[in-house]
Amino acid sequence: MNLSERTAEFLWSQLFNDVILRFPPNNKAKQQMIKACRDYYRDNQQELQLIDEFEKYYTSEECIRWYTRETFVYKMVNKALRTEDVEQLHTFRFFIADLSSALTSEHKKMMEQSNNGMIITTVYRGVRLTLAELEEFRSNEGKLISINGYLSTSRSRCIAINFAVKGKKQVDSVPVLFEIECQNEESACSIFADITSFSDFPDEQEVLFDLGAVFKIQTVSEEDDMWKTCLPEDHSDIANVLHNIADCYQSKGQYDKALQHYHLALSMKTKCFPSGHPEIATTLNNISTVLSAKGDKVKALELCLKALKMRERVLPFDHLDLATSFSSAGHKYEAIKEYQCALEYFEKALRIRAKFLSEDDPVRKRTERHVIRMKWKVT
Repeated sequence: MNLSERTAEFLWSQLFNDVILRFPPNNKAKQQMIKACRDYYRDNQQELQLIDEFEKYYTSEECIRWYTRETFVYKMVNKALRTEDVEQLHTFRFFIADLSSALTSEHKKMMEQSNNGMIITTVYRGVRLTLAELEEFRSNEGKLISINGYLSTSRSRCIAINFAVKGKKQVDSVPVLFEIECQNEESACSIFADITSFSDFPDEQEVLFDLGAVFKIQTVSEEDDMWKTCLPEDHSDIANVLHNIADCYQSKGQYDKALQHYHLALSMKTKCFPSGHPEIATTLNNISTVLSAKGDKVKALELCLKALKMRERVLPFDHLDLATSFSSAGHKYEAIKEYQCALEYFEKALRIRAKFLSEDDPVRKRTERHVIRMKWKVT
């Protein structure tokens, strides 16, 4: 999915994935999945036997192992994710929730072990793409992509190349090697885990990415009769995507989720931009707004003023973004009943807005009302 052109669709899929994971595990959901699989494979005795085995012996602790097996689970779950069929996704919510939770758990363990030198820095995926698919990657060089579903990769470059070379060949297909850089930090925006110990094929050294992984197509080049695509995970564009997701959660009142994504965006922006950059200030200001909504008024004011100082250092004294920061500070001071300070900041915001906005502009008029209200409270 090209995020430059399909941002709204990506945000919807992220929110939908979150809803899927919020469904409580229950036997009814499991039975819905089993029934759908039995209906689909009603004439396939081998798969029906595996479905019986799944019904009798499946536990959430075994979900990764079931996914790596060449069975109905892998085929049906991937089909639902690939087609983004809402009804099918709901049918398989039971297993999707288990698998994503398991990957998150394994990812946390891996992050703890990374302090001891057990770090994944680069993984690989080898596939065959049609010339049209390859051209789509080439034309989107420098843009972000999101994967529909789970992404299987390998620690081994040789194994990935082997998959690309020996994959199902079509007349107009070419082998492609994806080289993916990984973030080994708790602030990483993508969840991934080494699932070698769970896999029926441990020699493949598989690393599995959870739903919603986002990458930037850095380069697409031809090397030694094979196309190579580099996908770094850490980039300022991804930070903006995370910021947009956080905005959605904030608008829905899901403040904990909003904070989680704002902090991920902030972590990425502090790596990509110099200290005090306006992009960092924007995210700090949004975190401040969410904290205020959650009732942490003192911390909200602290971050708001920090963002304001950043903007004051780099923006002209009458920039409209400064007016936004002044107004935000006014609201934060009002929340802790510091009405004189609130008045001063609202007046600063109004001086800038009165300079650039017409008298009937709703933002200017709203700021005028804030000033009047604070004057009344001060007196």
